[in-house]
Order: sequence, then C-alpha cells, then structure tokens
Amino acid sequence: MSSLLHLTRDLISVRRRTPDLQTGDYTGLSAPAGVWAWRRGRTVTVALNLSDAHTVFDGLEGTVAIATDRIRDGETVSDRLELRPWEGVVVVDSQHD
Repeated sequence: MSSLLHLTRDLISVRRRTPDLQTGDYTGLSAPAGVWAWRRGRTVTVALNLSDAHTVFDGLEGTVAIATDRIRDGETVSDRLELRPWEGVVVVDSQHD
C-alpha cells in the first residue's frame, strides 16, 4: 500500500474523531507568504506550506495530530511551528476542548 494511501486513510480517521474537523466553522488565518492556514472550530488549525522554502508560523499551540511528514505526528507545538517545503500539518489545541 502506498504512503499516500496511508496518509489519506489516516486523514479520514483524524477527521472522524475530531468534531471541529466535521462541523467547526472555517476561519482563514494570516500566515507567511506561501502558507495557507485556517482554523476549524475552536481546536483545529491546518497549515500548508505551498512553497519550496522553509517557513515559520507563529502563535500556534497544540499537538500535531497528523502531518505529511509522519514523524511529526504527536509533536508538541508551543507558539512556533516550523514548516518544511511542501509540508502540511493539522494541529489540535486540547486546551480549547
């Protein structure tokens, strides 16, 4: 089975167990150039680096629920998220549950 298929299945699983990904309101966030970031509900932030450059997204707290680089799954984010080129992450802030 391909890693893309694994990622897709795991993304679906995260969505199923995270209420804000199912019904939370979408709010676009201010982000560095090349980054598309948004909040779903009160607990979930998604950040996609759509560029060839490393970048930093500030002001984010929580735990990486899933990332395109799976080694980051479970990583704690404290104010500063470093994004590698073409990387995407879903961060859940459990303090706002």
